[in-house]
Amino acid sequence: MTIKEFSQKSGLPPSTLRYYEANGLLVPNARLDNGYRVYTESQIEEARLINSLRQAGVSISHIVEFLSATASKREKLLHEWRREVATKLLSIQVANQFLNGFEMEKNRVHLINWETSVYIAWFSVKVPRGIMPFRHAIKEKLQKLQDMKINILSGSYVRVDDVIGGELIGDVGFIVMEKNAQKLYPLDENIKVEHYPATLFVSMEIAAEGRLSCKPIYHQIKKFGFEPNGKQLLRYMPDHNDSYLLMVPVVQIK
Repeated sequence: MTIKEFSQKSGLPPSTLRYYEANGLLVPNARLDNGYRVYTESQIEEARLINSLRQAGVSISHIVEFLSATASKREKLLHEWRREVATKLLSIQVANQFLNGFEMEKNRVHLINWETSVYIAWFSVKVPRGIMPFRHAIKEKLQKLQDMKINILSGSYVRVDDVIGGELIGDVGFIVMEKNAQKLYPLDENIKVEHYPATLFVSMEIAAEGRLSCKPIYHQIKKFGFEPNGKQLLRYMPDHNDSYLLMVPVVQIK
């Protein structure tokens, strides 16, 4: 059948069919001497599948890969696409909740997006309670990494695991390059390297003299409709001795 007839049967405009052909997705079964394209009945379902994948946001290159893949490879690709779409939906939901809860004069809640996964080198520490209690431990462990010729990419992070008496038990961490993360395993068994997934955080800046308890902060975050999806991080910022950033993960891409 001609491209016009194929267009009518498949429901796709000729311009779309030509675009798919140009990108190697749907090649006519034959070409007549006059250059007219000839399609077969069996190509209708393939055309509809390609168009459906495009409407679902799948890239041209991934569709090409999908069409030539084995059944097991196709299932793997479908799984990845479902995960990506689910994450996008969650991110849109978070954005919607943030905008609906935003008040120009009162807003203290912000969004931070780690678009790609990172490697974090964690040190277990025990520190006395106080104002900015992890500051000294961060300085000490940062110096240790520098002595090991390990470059830090950005910031210092804290995870609090427990409070026992007058002491805080947790980890201080630093984002490092992947090649450096691999070096750390044999260099020091006391350093735990975590491959932290791409994450969308809800964040608030907290005054240093504030209480360690984050219940009031969580209450404000939940007013937006956010739900935590993992352990909170505290970011100690360079040259900020009077505050830190509370980061609560709400969407993680694993």
